[in-house]
Amino acid sequence: MFKRLIWFSSGAVSGAAGGWYIKRRIHQKLRRFTPGGARELAVARAKRTTADAKIALAEARRLAIDYKKQNSAS
Repeated sequence: MFKRLIWFSSGAVSGAAGGWYIKRRIHQKLRRFTPGGARELAVARAKRTTADAKIALAEARRLAIDYKKQNSAS
């Protein structure tokens, strides 16, 4: 009898925890489709694009300076 109680309890706990986890994941996924979630996604992408553009511009400037130094030396 005690074994059944332990197995039943462990099954109930794992089932409840699994249900809670799945519910949380579904809410996280659905959050992206709300206006607030779409705005957060757009802001994150804009920040990432801005950072990438700054890196590309810095690299282009460095290459231009190196090219100018190479050509002026000869």
